[in-house]
Amino acid sequence: VRPFFYAMAGNDFVFGSELRYVIAYFKDNPALRPDYLLDTLVTSKSAKDMTPYEGIFRLKPGHVLTCSGGSVGTEQYWQEDPGKTIRFSQETEYVQYFREKLIQAVTMRCTGVRGLGTELSGGLDSSAVTGIAADFAASENRSLTAFSNIFPAGTGVEFKDEREFIDDMITHKRVNWVGVDRLNQPLTDLLEHTIDIQGCFVQQNFNIFNRGIYEAAGQQGIPVLLSGFGGDELVSARISLPWNELIREGQWKVMANELFYNGITLKALLKPARIAGRYLYSCLYKPEFRTGVFTPELLGRRFTNLPLQSDFATLHNLRQRLDEKFRMPHQEKLAWRQYSQILMDHLPQRMEYCYTAAAQYGVEYRYPLLDTDLMETCLAFPPWVKQHH
Repeated sequence: VRPFFYAMAGNDFVFGSELRYVIAYFKDNPALRPDYLLDTLVTSKSAKDMTPYEGIFRLKPGHVLTCSGGSVGTEQYWQEDPGKTIRFSQETEYVQYFREKLIQAVTMRCTGVRGLGTELSGGLDSSAVTGIAADFAASENRSLTAFSNIFPAGTGVEFKDEREFIDDMITHKRVNWVGVDRLNQPLTDLLEHTIDIQGCFVQQNFNIFNRGIYEAAGQQGIPVLLSGFGGDELVSARISLPWNELIREGQWKVMANELFYNGITLKALLKPARIAGRYLYSCLYKPEFRTGVFTPELLGRRFTNLPLQSDFATLHNLRQRLDEKFRMPHQEKLAWRQYSQILMDHLPQRMEYCYTAAAQYGVEYRYPLLDTDLMETCLAFPPWVKQHH
């Protein structure tokens, strides 16, 4: 969550949790890293150890750094094994076990915090985190304040936010609530502010639109803000039922329950033939890479909309750079596909950007849905309890 930037400058080891402080060591700004700039131009996220400057690096997530005798080395200390499995006899056991891990992931990040806050968008992830945190705060006789970005009054006809779900949640749990309906600065000023605090141009601008929440939380003396970010990548991710995996594991009863949950219909009777055909095709043709929803057509449209001069794009192979960023090794098992999702470059980058932006207001982010124990549990669950019907 907290970034760690570092550089070797002669015999000096320079480090900091904000890039601008490392840059400040140098008399002149280090040279820009061309690959980082090109990635930014095509909206790609650079590798986890890269920064915009030559010679300055980020410590990769799950790694420890050792500096000794003028040399720097890194070593990985955490890596999940998506091959591990958790198997119970009843589905209710999975539900109860998941509930325990989820509550633990939230409450351990609330312990010892006075003036606890949450981001509440009205979606499933933020509502779950807010609800559990509200129960914990009530049990400890502490306050909880939920902060939400909402559209300004009078814009509801043209645009619709999730205010109705936010209202349901704060009524249900009786939490303090602050709605933020404006950022109080022009977008250009917000971009300039972001560049100032991050130390250079950035590859994600999400934190800009949460500035109002940081400001409001800081004014209320909220030291910790819980976020539901990361749930989409695994814990609450919507998936397609992996029929091929069910066939390989001989889960015929599970398949029958899924196929005929509405009774014996014509559609249910015809679907097994499609499933069998796809399974046979997958046995004969095993692609080396997968792109998911990012089809070549979608990437082509995205690239066309970028404000790039064609000669410059051709010179630097920018279309190829964009395509390669969305190519991932094809994985047969759902757990491995989900594991690759939580390892994507945008996750730690967004957490680090938001950490730095919120820290300017004395606010620290915490992400319960990216708790390692909770994620390991979800990866180890069988695929057929992750999505039904």
